[in-house]
Amino acid sequence: MASSFEGILSCGNWIRQILEEQRFLKRVILIGVSDELACAVREDFKDRVKIYTESELSGKDWVSDFAGQLKEPVYLSVDKDVFSSSELLTDWDQGSMTLAQLSRAWEVISRKKPVLAVDICGEYNSISGGNRRIEESDRRNSLANEKILNMFLEKRIYA
Repeated sequence: MASSFEGILSCGNWIRQILEEQRFLKRVILIGVSDELACAVREDFKDRVKIYTESELSGKDWVSDFAGQLKEPVYLSVDKDVFSSSELLTDWDQGSMTLAQLSRAWEVISRKKPVLAVDICGEYNSISGGNRRIEESDRRNSLANEKILNMFLEKRIYA
């Protein structure tokens, strides 16, 4: 996607920007993208972008296909807005992905390739809600953060 604000790097445009600027980037794999947004990939990127949509994650075939996609070292970026609101709360659109699905992807990655780095973004913005909503989001997000961190720490496979 293009940035909503000129010159600003955002969750909506950083992948597009890196695909344009980094010729050494072999492949971008997106997991948990809404079915509607999956068709927004520019034609000139389609050979370098693989998407597993929300609806594909409900089947079992995506995991083995995903494993076959991993041919290079991995940079993993976890954007929390792909997760279901039953897992954690964000103040963006939320997807339907589960922490268990992230864990399955991580299992595949940890068996296949070294991980160069991991980043996690998408914390709930406490300015957006009232105190009750902030307390609930903090509690649920802290639990989710702990699960995610423990998952990454269990397998120290970083390059």
